[in-house]
Amino acid sequence: MNVLIVEPDPDVAAALVRELGGEAHAEVTASLAEARKHQGDSAPDVVLAAAELFEGPDAEQLAGEAAARPLVLMLDEGQRPNETAAIRRAVGLILKRPGGRDRLAHSLRQAILTWREREGRERAEAALRASEERLRATLESLSDLVIVLDLDTRIIDLHAPLELRDQYGRTDYEGSGLDAILPEQLASSLESAVTQVIVAGVRHEVSLSALTDDGEQHFEARVSPLRADRDVVGATVLLRDVTAQHEAAGARSRLEARLSRAQRLDTVGTLVSGIAHDFNNILMPIMIGVEIVRDALLADSPALDELESIRAAGVRARDLIARLLAFSRDSVPARRAVDLGEVIREALQFVRATLPTTTTLVARLPADAVMVRADSTQMHQVVMNLCV
Repeated sequence: MNVLIVEPDPDVAAALVRELGGEAHAEVTASLAEARKHQGDSAPDVVLAAAELFEGPDAEQLAGEAAARPLVLMLDEGQRPNETAAIRRAVGLILKRPGGRDRLAHSLRQAILTWREREGRERAEAALRASEERLRATLESLSDLVIVLDLDTRIIDLHAPLELRDQYGRTDYEGSGLDAILPEQLASSLESAVTQVIVAGVRHEVSLSALTDDGEQHFEARVSPLRADRDVVGATVLLRDVTAQHEAAGARSRLEARLSRAQRLDTVGTLVSGIAHDFNNILMPIMIGVEIVRDALLADSPALDELESIRAAGVRARDLIARLLAFSRDSVPARRAVDLGEVIREALQFVRATLPTTTTLVARLPADAVMVRADSTQMHQVVMNLCV
């Protein structure tokens, strides 16, 4: 054991050295200044110093310097030490009078053990504080709601991110169930997941949803078992509101569906364009034939009415082809002034032809013309779609 004795009285210092005898290797300095230099040159196991040396204006600084080694202060008979930093840091107080070789050496050894225990405890406490600070910083950085539960799924602790402090900032949730902080449907589903994790002892991730006053909300929960000495004593839940992400995914799916539909329509348009041209080639001889036959008939021929119906149907078919071509080319329909009543009458003629004989179609239309600006073929199609 290496002992550094700091004592201005050489007689007292000599007595202490004799008292230690062969129990320790002792070196003596008369002042703290010498002691500082000596500690830089060697590393004593313990410093044995006179208490009065630490009672000057530099007492706090000296105490801090002495803290690097176990410090035992020596008092004169009847001396009452002042409350200084050195007194608080000292791990032992002894009288300067000799008390026997074994006694002093034993006291110094005990002082070393006490200092080591205190230093270890202080380091452990400092490490604990640092760990708690790291944990606090980690929790502060999370955007999740952190819930610690016991085996009965009762809340032990709760940490809310900054944006949820107003909602979960209370501190009186301890001992409450999950329904104290979450909607009933969500609390019930989450409690079931927590129970499974406690029983199985393995982490589990689950997606949850609940209907609230604000609509349907979606959550993701990561549930981990909470252990103490390898035994599961509860669970930790990281709960994240993913409603915005869920809505964004839904919007993206709807957009992709519209894009897919647009691509299909583009394909249909290409197909329709070819069919419309072929159908127009078929229709052309029919329209020409109607005109030829009508010119060949007498003016009072009863077939003229039928030919007019065929001609009107051909005109509509021609207009329909034009619409199909306009659709395939993504062009704008031609709007012009048309009599809506006349369009309806023509459309109803075609509708009557598709109805069974047992069905009577009655139309009540104004006698005066109802003029609108529209595409007559499209309006004709609208009437047909409403009736058929």
